Amino acid sequence: MIITLIKKELLNNMLSFRFVITLLLCVILIPMGIFVSIKEYQNSINDYQQAMELHRESMQGLKNAVDVDAKGLRPPAPFSIFAGGLDKSLPNEIISTRNDGMQLTNNRTMDAPLSTLFGKMDFLFSISVVMSLLAILFTFDAVTREKEEGTLKLALSNAIPRDQILIGKYLGNFITFLIPFLAAMLISIILITITGILPLFKSDNLVRLLTIIGVAILFISAFFNLGLMVSSIAKRSLTSQIVLLFIWVLLIFVIPRVSGMVAQVIYPVKTQQTINLEKTLIRKNMEDEKANALKTAFQESMSGNPDENTQSYDDIRAPIVSALNEKKMLQLAAIDNNFQSQKNTQLKISTILSRISPLASLTLATTELSNTGLLQIDNLLSHSQQFHNSVFQSVHSLGYKDNIPNAGMRMSMGWINTEDIPKFQYNITSLKEGIMASWLDILLLIIFNILFFTGAYVGFLRYDVR
Repeated sequence: MIITLIKKELLNNMLSFRFVITLLLCVILIPMGIFVSIKEYQNSINDYQQAMELHRESMQGLKNAVDVDAKGLRPPAPFSIFAGGLDKSLPNEIISTRNDGMQLTNNRTMDAPLSTLFGKMDFLFSISVVMSLLAILFTFDAVTREKEEGTLKLALSNAIPRDQILIGKYLGNFITFLIPFLAAMLISIILITITGILPLFKSDNLVRLLTIIGVAILFISAFFNLGLMVSSIAKRSLTSQIVLLFIWVLLIFVIPRVSGMVAQVIYPVKTQQTINLEKTLIRKNMEDEKANALKTAFQESMSGNPDENTQSYDDIRAPIVSALNEKKMLQLAAIDNNFQSQKNTQLKISTILSRISPLASLTLATTELSNTGLLQIDNLLSHSQQFHNSVFQSVHSLGYKDNIPNAGMRMSMGWINTEDIPKFQYNITSLKEGIMASWLDILLLIIFNILFFTGAYVGFLRYDVR
């Protein structure tokens, strides 16, 4: 019997105007979004390669280690063609300097102002906004329409169990809806394969893609069950439609955006600009303290032996600079650690609040699997710190340039071949790390499906078909 019910729903839906509209929107919007993202990724790769080449050309031959600022460039994430996430917002240039420490900057230009204003229509947008809206439009009258037409009362009079009717409606509608979605994904995969921008059939990439598609299906299914639940409670199709549109706006636009604002109110944190100013002040104080300490040591050495040579000055300088560098590093690390801890706390509050909506789980899981999510913040900071430490050991620890008050300048030349300067290495998070970071959101999407379907089941069991 349930197979017959599913076939009935499939036939009714596939002959309806809404199926045609859904098919057209899916096969146009999703592949078009993927195609535009592919072009953007290709441009980003070209910019990255040109920047790397220019940097290599500028860093050739021998240079004085005192004047060297090492630079690293972060490559764009290949799976950003599915979910841009934080890829454009994260710093893409890492500079390790002797005096100012590690600096993270974003040197991208605003090539498409309108896209920035209105938002990018990538795969994630198509699923989160377009597909979720189409899902509730598919199901808002799944029960109420049949009540209004009298067919639901007729079906129940034939002793068909209510649970089978509900399951038949869900599966019939959902399978119908998956046909346009899977067709759009097939076209998108063909586009990616033709361009050769991403080897999808490499084992990790294929599993990553299938997981992203699976998360999208869970999200769409959640809104299908939501529509079914409201339709199983409402008495009229118009009432069901209005309630679902209100809930959709709340879940898609209000809760995810308000959560960050509420977190900032509940747990305010200093801005990055304030932290940078505090760190600059510490470096200045340390430089002043070093200059005064060297002045005192220099004067004492000169008073004891006027013929003191540069090597003796180096011997006097070494313990002073070492102690002050350690003191500076501890103070800077304390500021960074405290700031990062506060930011993490604020972020946790924001994500907890945002996960009231299935959209948050879809976004967080998809971006993590696409290497453009929150995990990339810590990943970038970790790689940048390793790069800075390597540069400090092999470059910045060589030579010095000391300005001693009332005693002139002392300088030691440390020549270095620029080919020996450490290169910035950046590895995207592995598939296992991405899944570990997104398992909670995948679980929440499953829970949303269970809760909404349970609500639909309970509502339909008590539904008055008269």
